[in-house]
Amino acid sequence: MDEKTPHMHLVFVPLTDDGRLSAKDIIGGPAGCRKWQDEFHARMVEAFPDLLRGEPVEETGREHIPTNTLKAMNDLEDHDLKYAMVTELKTLRKYVDSISDRLKQEIADLTREEKTKSIKEQDWTERIR
Repeated sequence: MDEKTPHMHLVFVPLTDDGRLSAKDIIGGPAGCRKWQDEFHARMVEAFPDLLRGEPVEETGREHIPTNTLKAMNDLEDHDLKYAMVTELKTLRKYVDSISDRLKQEIADLTREEKTKSIKEQDWTERIR
């Protein structure tokens, strides 16, 4: 209850009967985890009818928002401003990715040019000898 959206973290150690640590065997991978969470919610909502279940990212298409950004957004009451911030973040991410891709290509081109230049210099040096 220490945040705006009350939530719970459940921590356990998934030990198999033979003593191995295996979340996959105990929970059943991502699909099993989702099923487990759905069943947990179904039981909890019996006691707390107003309890809401989060929506899976596969349905919402949401992208991860860094924690500090999310906290700053949660302090805002203006939902339109929140949406604008998320949209701007997505645009900036695409821009940064684009720049990153171009820089990687330029570095690869420069490396290729340096190798070619080095080979040509070696050829010239050998001809002089």
